[in-house]
Amino acid sequence: WDETQHIGGLPSDAIVMAWRSAKECKFAVSHGRRLINADQGVYYFDHYQGPESSEPKAFGGGHITIEQVYSADPMPQGLSEEEQQLVLGGQGQLWSEHLPDWKQVEYMAFPRSLALAERLWTPKTDIKNYREFKQRLKVRLNDLDEKGVKYRHLDS
Repeated sequence: WDETQHIGGLPSDAIVMAWRSAKECKFAVSHGRRLINADQGVYYFDHYQGPESSEPKAFGGGHITIEQVYSADPMPQGLSEEEQQLVLGGQGQLWSEHLPDWKQVEYMAFPRSLALAERLWTPKTDIKNYREFKQRLKVRLNDLDEKGVKYRHLDS
């Protein structure tokens, strides 16, 4: 976790899980450390997907929409090419201690995890915009329907 890079004694080959902010990503690479970008501001799927009043119970602290996830570049801004080589990728978190059952876990994960997967696995030059992604996403949502997966509908 990113806190370890501030307390001293972190082995030089440790990989930092930068979860608190993009600043933590920049701090890690500026000290030559490899990292996984897990910024809680966009990659914590245990946060609400919309306004708290219209969503099932989740972890507080605001909400993170699928559009925010898709629009977030997993590569932190302002890094040199050398620093960018230290960013190993990104990761979404879904802490489930506040979720009552597996269907709610599914609801919190989907479709945001699909947006994150495309952003992590698609070359940046091929990323267009959220509207274009949303058209392709409709096919994947049909797949989720066929498998009985609970997810947040786009019109919610």
